[in-house]
Amino acid sequence: MHMRAQATYFLSLATFVALAMLSGACKALYAPNMASTPLLRERGEVRATVDARNLQLAVAASSHIGLMANGYHRSEDNDPKPNEEKQHGEGDFIELGVGWFGTLPRLPAWLQAEVYAGAGAGKVSHDLTPAGGSTRHFEAELTRVFVMPTVGYTHRYFDVALSTRLVGVSYRSPQSSGYTDDAQLDGDGFAGIDRRTWYFVEPSVTVRAGYKWIKLQLQVGKSFLLTRADLPHDSGMVTLGLNVDVFRLFD
Repeated sequence: MHMRAQATYFLSLATFVALAMLSGACKALYAPNMASTPLLRERGEVRATVDARNLQLAVAASSHIGLMANGYHRSEDNDPKPNEEKQHGEGDFIELGVGWFGTLPRLPAWLQAEVYAGAGAGKVSHDLTPAGGSTRHFEAELTRVFVMPTVGYTHRYFDVALSTRLVGVSYRSPQSSGYTDDAQLDGDGFAGIDRRTWYFVEPSVTVRAGYKWIKLQLQVGKSFLLTRADLPHDSGMVTLGLNVDVFRLFD
């Protein structure tokens, strides 16, 4: 199959898969953002990725050092049936990272590797309104640290990357209103979230297809909670967006 025909096939498949799998929980206190996999190759290279919830930028500051900045926003409402609870959730998050990229000895030269580490901060809030009842509100600030190794391959027409992100999430300054007692707060899964650090491991696969400097990106991943406690969170991650190689924009 010709490269361009393969790209067209991928675009159709990516759209179908993303629409079929894209879902989330309005009540989640943690949802993984898109894993940043720029696959930088040379100094001065700039890659930007955007979708409905994420905006990411990566820059090669030297021949092996990369910098990244990621932003994430999410706002969701459920679709309650009569006599069911209405749920509205919002979250915002910004993070910065620094890392190394290059090739590894004793491995094929076409196989790229990168590892980034960083930290970020954000806020999450929820409004829960039972049918005929008053609204319960909960909000908290959060910080997250991460380290993420990636191996991949980049080509004129397509990229492929395999990543595993390890994260630690901490909450602070929780505030609530409309709750009658702590048992009700615990029933929503919000009680005591600031008493520990929550650890996750998040493997993902990223595939990009397009031409020259712009490619459609599909990323599918999972988020596994390692901490032995319950936290409302999204366990799946599916994103569909655009990746722009600004470095080659005018080639």
